[in-house]
Amino acid sequence: MLKSFKNIFNAITKAHAHIPYPLLFTEQFMQTYTGFKDWGALVEAVGLHAPCEEALERAFHEQIHVRTKTCFSSWVEMRQKAEEVYYERHPFGLHPLH
Repeated sequence: MLKSFKNIFNAITKAHAHIPYPLLFTEQFMQTYTGFKDWGALVEAVGLHAPCEEALERAFHEQIHVRTKTCFSSWVEMRQKAEEVYYERHPFGLHPLH
């Protein structure tokens, strides 16, 4: 019963949570799955300075950095893997219940 409650809660929180990219793409994630040392290095490679997430999304879809410098075939695949890794570490999402 507790496990099914946890699964339902996880599904709800994942659907509504927005995790900022710097928290999602940790140094460990970037060094494990990409050729970049951290999130900032990827953003810098794309050529955006202090970008908003919408600008990053467009840039990552348009450019080939994800395909050439990571083990992912697309930005969507990379983001999904980062979310999966994040929720393995933080099963209740960004704002856990106390």
